[in-house]
Amino acid sequence: MNNIEKLLNEKKLEFDKLDVPESLESRLRISLENKNIKIRNNKFLKIKIATIFICFILIGYNFNTLGFYSEKLTGYDKLMDANLKKLNELGKGQTVNKSFAFKNGLVFILDGIMVDNNRLIVFYTIKAPSGNIENTSIDLTMSGKFSDEQFHSSYGTTNGTKTELRAVANFDPPSAFDKYLVLSIIPKESSEIGRISFTLDKNKAIGHSIKKFLNKTIEIDDINLRLQYISASPTTTIIKGKLKSTLELAIDRLRGITFSSSGLDIKLIADGKIIENQEAELSSNIDGVNFKYNFKTLPSNFKKLQVQLCGLTSEHIVNKKFKLKKGIQNENINIENKNVKLEKVYESNGNTYVTFSTDSDIILTKVNMLMDGKIIELNKTIRENSKKLSNTRTLEFHGTGNNLELNIERMLYRTNYNKIIDIISN
Repeated sequence: MNNIEKLLNEKKLEFDKLDVPESLESRLRISLENKNIKIRNNKFLKIKIATIFICFILIGYNFNTLGFYSEKLTGYDKLMDANLKKLNELGKGQTVNKSFAFKNGLVFILDGIMVDNNRLIVFYTIKAPSGNIENTSIDLTMSGKFSDEQFHSSYGTTNGTKTELRAVANFDPPSAFDKYLVLSIIPKESSEIGRISFTLDKNKAIGHSIKKFLNKTIEIDDINLRLQYISASPTTTIIKGKLKSTLELAIDRLRGITFSSSGLDIKLIADGKIIENQEAELSSNIDGVNFKYNFKTLPSNFKKLQVQLCGLTSEHIVNKKFKLKKGIQNENINIENKNVKLEKVYESNGNTYVTFSTDSDIILTKVNMLMDGKIIELNKTIRENSKKLSNTRTLEFHGTGNNLELNIERMLYRTNYNKIIDIISN
């Protein structure tokens, strides 16, 4: 090792004694200086390119960020529930920002929409410069090439000067094949129709979380409640079913039973907690009595989902006759195991009146009076007072007589049930 170090030192001394020609030294210095300039220029160019590249990345990111925020619907916080606010914060709304100006000065602005498998939500503003926004009434229709979306409901709020209304409308979801939709605005006080067309951004469609055929039946007495289908999305939960088939309706008609159009009371329960009902539809057609319930969104990670049949309001053909005496007070009569309290029977201004009280769910839907052997149809019903548990009404019949007989042909009332069925268990 010492020999190697000694050899290296000797070679170093030899190199130190060498003389470099001045011409060579100057050429090398110039060459190195030129090389340094190129190196500095190349470094500066690379820094510039890197800076521009980073700027493009930042600008691209900011464009995405601006795009995200531009899709948020502003001014609707008071009209959105917590779930819609969350979806709006996530950029699930599609802004439209198109308007139609009517000749009478009214301006309709389609601010934006939200759409999923269960519904199409429209966010709009109406401006009335004259300040009569509360007197403005419009109808809305939505149509596409393949379907017309049924309007369900709308709600809104006005500003302090009554010149602006912000509102939210709910429609059926559009066809999967429709990309272009047209919103028609029909003011009731004008013959002019406004139309706003827009393109659906399918990337903004929210989708669904549960879609399932149920095929579940709740049987009570001779009633079959068939739960057919559930569709749960980020905006709402829909349950569809059938109450009666066409054959069952025909049999009930023969037995003197009919069903009202808004008489079904069901609840949706997730892990023991009731999900709020937003809207209910019950309709009779050739297929029977079909129902559709819109509930709020389901909680995440629920374990059990149940449907409870709470009650059914139906109209019954009773054909019961009761003799009346003028001046009677607080006399009870029994119809279909329901109590009807006759408060008083009296005459006034040439007419005959019958005042009675019932539970709040009971309505005498078809009544007439046999007055001295002549049938007198009901002229009108006067509502005396309405309480949570009872109602008092007065029936007015034209004319007077000595022999009075009240004929109750039909009566509407509610039957309570408490049947629960499991529809989904996780």
